[in-house]
Amino acid sequence: MEDFLSRNNMTREEAEALIGPETERYLYKWDMHLDSAFKGWSWIGFFFPMEWLAYRKMYAEVAICYLISFAISTITLTLDWFTMLNDSAVLGISYLVGITFSILLAAFCNTLYQKKVLRIYKKVKAQEEFNPIQQMREKGGTSGTALIIWIVLSIVLAVIRYIFLIYIARVVV
Repeated sequence: MEDFLSRNNMTREEAEALIGPETERYLYKWDMHLDSAFKGWSWIGFFFPMEWLAYRKMYAEVAICYLISFAISTITLTLDWFTMLNDSAVLGISYLVGITFSILLAAFCNTLYQKKVLRIYKKVKAQEEFNPIQQMREKGGTSGTALIIWIVLSIVLAVIRYIFLIYIARVVV
């Protein structure tokens, strides 16, 4: 029976270097959904999507998700200020869009992660590095530091956004 490792000519040691903690869980999910775009639901991806992406070293995806989130909140704020919609309608729209965004991320974050793992694997293998396992560990795996940096950065960005909104509210009113 074909599995993720054999399909991609990857050894278990390479997979462990690329994935890091919980390698077995990811390999199990990817084997279960080998020919599907959907690689399994992720509760952590639903409740903490950007933190999970940062922890798994998916920095471009964190930036894209943040920009989408920022755009959504800006649009809903604009709806609140410049339309006849009442606050509860705008809040409902904001929650609906946010939950939809979280559901999509939770449904496809394992797929995104698998693509990232394969991208790193193919890149390292093509370079024929002296120590490919070490290269895979450095480029793949997890980063607690990145998670902490993202949490601090998201708090700083929230404070800046709040200050900006107060300023804009004074100008508009």
